[in-house]
Amino acid sequence: MDGEDLGHNRAHLRWFIVDNSLRGFGLGKQLLNSALAFADAQGFVQINLWTFSGLNAARYLY
Repeated sequence: MDGEDLGHNRAHLRWFIVDNSLRGFGLGKQLLNSALAFADAQGFVQINLWTFSGLNAARYLY
């Protein structure tokens, strides 16, 4: 979460990156779960994801 105020109690998740050598160990899923848990603990009602073309490996997490 980047702390940007999107208004209406919405969190902003820009991206998270896992090095290629660490892929396949479930670290991306753990990072995303931690981000979601943080947003829940802070009382956010929505999370907006900022992403861009080329993040094909993360598609299944989104």
